[in-house]
Amino acid sequence: MDTDLLLSHEQFDSCYVTKLAEVISGSGIWTQPIIVEDDRYIVLDGHHRLESARRLSLSKVPCACVHYNSDIIEVLAWRCGEAIDRDSVRAAAMSGDLLPVKTSRHVFSKAVAPERIPLASLKQRCVPHE
Repeated sequence: MDTDLLLSHEQFDSCYVTKLAEVISGSGIWTQPIIVEDDRYIVLDGHHRLESARRLSLSKVPCACVHYNSDIIEVLAWRCGEAIDRDSVRAAAMSGDLLPVKTSRHVFSKAVAPERIPLASLKQRCVPHE
């Protein structure tokens, strides 16, 4: 998917993004899809990977789309004593008022298979034919 279409719902750790971008760039291969909900393309898992892709000037990233109300997804809070739910995630993404880093934890009962996609293929922008 085009990186411009994806909506974050939480902030990211800039230091971690820098390190992750170096790892991704060094390998030359993208291995883990970003998981997004299939309606508004809200990122459920992969905020750091998405920001790393943007820093690496990737125009596209591999994504796995899921139906957010599906029973295969459990929404939890990373920190004890905090509560988070689907509505809070959607509201943050749609308003742009992002939640703090590692607020939501989405647990998927079905695993998303890793991929091996060369970074060069993710840098290409689609150019319309004239």
